[in-house]
Amino acid sequence: MARRLEAAAHLTPSPVTTPRSLAYRILAQVLAARVADTHAWALTRDGVPVLVVDVHGSAYTRTGRVLDLWGTFRATGRHLHRTVAARVVPVIP
Repeated sequence: MARRLEAAAHLTPSPVTTPRSLAYRILAQVLAARVADTHAWALTRDGVPVLVVDVHGSAYTRTGRVLDLWGTFRATGRHLHRTVAARVVPVIP
């Protein structure tokens, strides 16, 4: 179906999977598989945790600051990109 829409719109089909999209797809698959038994995930840089995100809608910085991701998500009209820009981007070095 997608190929027919691309052809009808005269779009050049993009590769189904690129190395970059493969990385995101693998991460999404791992997270989906572990969602029932993992309550927090740590984002690291060079092996050092920079942010811990839990399944309750909060995140924790290296300095112990608690970020209300769920509240921000609701305040931005349930907009994921605005939530990340407001709460996550400023605290990741």
